[in-house]
Amino acid sequence: MRGYRNEEARWDAFIEDWTLRELGVIEPDQPTEYSHYAWMQQYEKAARGDFTPEEREKIRAHLGLGPFAPEPSA
Repeated sequence: MRGYRNEEARWDAFIEDWTLRELGVIEPDQPTEYSHYAWMQQYEKAARGDFTPEEREKIRAHLGLGPFAPEPSA
């Protein structure tokens, strides 16, 4: 997946994508580099889920992961 150096570069790519679609140079459903980036961002956000830090801590503790894991019994 392509990343952008900063918000300004991302914004410029968005404007270019939107302009090309509005002028009819590319079809509304035709993928572009920016549309792929935006789709992947949405996918990654959905894949992570909307958990609060407290919920994540409980999940990690339940799975025995990270510093939240219960102490092993001897």
